[in-house]
Amino acid sequence: MKKVALERYNKMKGNAPERLVSGSDDFTMFLWEPAVSKHPKTRMTGHQQLVNHVYFSPDGNWVASASFDKSVKLWNGITGKFVAAFRGHVGPVYQIRQ
Repeated sequence: MKKVALERYNKMKGNAPERLVSGSDDFTMFLWEPAVSKHPKTRMTGHQQLVNHVYFSPDGNWVASASFDKSVKLWNGITGKFVAAFRGHVGPVYQIRQ
């Protein structure tokens, strides 16, 4: 089972380095490639209040972020560039799930 999971992971990841995203109460996020550098790849800004939750899509191409600013934002999971904002909540957004 472990071997099958690792094969699926490596097929999905391809030659790209593993990525990590972190969200903060300073309203920002950082995109990291830990195997490449100890410094963030990019700083992602746009939320107006603290970031509660960040989530990669299963293929790693997208990152969604939830915030106390009542929005969900979509980002390019490879470059960290902003894509779109989703508004409509009347209160803070605490979590994102697929």
